[in-house]
Amino acid sequence: MTSGDWKYPVGFIGIGKMGFPMASRIAAHGYPLYVHDISEAARAAFCSRIPAAREAKTPAAIGRCCEVAILMLPDSETVKQALFGEKDGLAAHLPRGAVVIDISSSDPSLMRGIGPRLKQAGVDFIDAQVSGGLKRANDGTLAIMAGGDSAVIARVKPLLAIMGNSLIETGALGSGHAMKALNNYVSAAGLLAACEALKAGVDFGIAPETVIAVLDASTGKKTAPKTS
Repeated sequence: MTSGDWKYPVGFIGIGKMGFPMASRIAAHGYPLYVHDISEAARAAFCSRIPAAREAKTPAAIGRCCEVAILMLPDSETVKQALFGEKDGLAAHLPRGAVVIDISSSDPSLMRGIGPRLKQAGVDFIDAQVSGGLKRANDGTLAIMAGGDSAVIARVKPLLAIMGNSLIETGALGSGHAMKALNNYVSAAGLLAACEALKAGVDFGIAPETVIAVLDASTGKKTAPKTS
């Protein structure tokens, strides 16, 4: 991976609802992009919509041609399979000095165990959780919470900036995942409180639309954050 105008090849594994617009933005900014998804139909649909992208049929194929690999997968076990799968795992094929960025819905503790395994192969690993939903994924305005070595985060910061306009380093590897879980907890607590307030207002004889209008126009809106 070098600096300057040359853009290094990027692999994106997991091109579902959120992964599709995030990967699309990377291609639109001129990075050579290789995409993999367990669904052949999803890969074909992406490449038909984004002609500059190239299909990778396995995670190993991503490793053979990319210097940065981004994982957008549903859980930690799927991440481990993509990285260390016996037949076509990504990790065994990445070049030394490559970076893996995990944006998946992963267990923070398990992420800390993956880091040393990749380090033995000369590959760096960070977690970079996102918040903001589909609209902000399309706009490239996601909030990104990145955990891991600051020097590694700095190396891929221009890439992260394509997907989000707010990057906060949260500390050690896994802390990005932990912070996302805490953010979701606070968001859910605010939503629950808003629902309870709505019910109490209706029980008191206030129209639901009136309760919502007041919350939206006053401090209630600020203390009941929306889910990501």
